[in-house]
Amino acid sequence: MLFQKQVDIWLLDMDQREVSILARKYCEDIKRENGPIILLNHMLPDLLEYPEIAEKLDHARAISMEDTEDDVNLKVMVRAFCPPQAVKHNPCLEYIKYLILPWFGEFEVVQERNGLHGIFTNMEMLIADYKHGALRAPDMKLALEKAINKILQSVHEHFRNNAYAKIYGKPTSVLLYPKTSCSIAWCLSICRSVRIFHSEQERMFLIMFIHNTIYGSA
Repeated sequence: MLFQKQVDIWLLDMDQREVSILARKYCEDIKRENGPIILLNHMLPDLLEYPEIAEKLDHARAISMEDTEDDVNLKVMVRAFCPPQAVKHNPCLEYIKYLILPWFGEFEVVQERNGLHGIFTNMEMLIADYKHGALRAPDMKLALEKAINKILQSVHEHFRNNAYAKIYGKPTSVLLYPKTSCSIAWCLSICRSVRIFHSEQERMFLIMFIHNTIYGSA
């Protein structure tokens, strides 16, 4: 599977490191010069409170690249587990740490009760306020929803307007991953689409985001 010609880059989680090592050793054994390119990344936690009892194909488990604003609203505001003042086993905090802060460099929250703005530039500040109740869970979830939709907007625009992305961005049943709703062709298209971004940080974030979306939802 790792040697399919249609795939430029494989995005695997850290649990699959042995697969990468075996692929490299196999290439050495057969003296193959061009081996598969494999990136290993952190896997985001399940958004649901009790993922072990949820349906395996429950789309609320993770954010998908194809999600609309309404989809993100449902997944984050309604279904995402975000216990007040609890910083451990809180998937919303993980999304902020690994997705939002690397992308924007800050996380802006508007408090619904008084309209005050809070801007967090690191997780230490965010966790301290959340742990002591200065930052409420509903306000944090709303800010997370808006940030995710802002990121996805550029991706959606690219797939609507780019002819290449329209062709290769369509899910292909033959290449469908058994545990996800995303295909290898879809992953390949997004990997190639990273050219639309203007910085290495944005490019690498998109790769990380794709990986966590696909493998985190399985």
